[in-house]
Amino acid sequence: MKKKKKDKRQRIPFGKYTLGGRVSSVIAVISVVIFVAAVVISVMKSGNAGSIVGIMGVSSFIISLVGFAVGINSFNDDTKFLKYSWIGSVSNLAICFGIFMLFLSYR
Repeated sequence: MKKKKKDKRQRIPFGKYTLGGRVSSVIAVISVVIFVAAVVISVMKSGNAGSIVGIMGVSSFIISLVGFAVGINSFNDDTKFLKYSWIGSVSNLAICFGIFMLFLSYR
């Protein structure tokens, strides 16, 4: 007799992923939301939004740095899957790099 192949892929429970990776991914989303809100406020006020937009940009940068650190620290757990650790670390690093380049190009 032939062995039956499973038609459905095996699902990995969400708890099998590292906690730090999941937190890092959520922090990346929060950082993007803050940055997009700063851009929307600046566009609505025709570029005269003042220091609130700058504070939002710097806070988004700092939050993504924290998310990157959390994501890097989550690679220490060898017993769990690292998918969200990679997603959170890379996305937070990309956000940091993008905001840093915006700060450099402004001056």
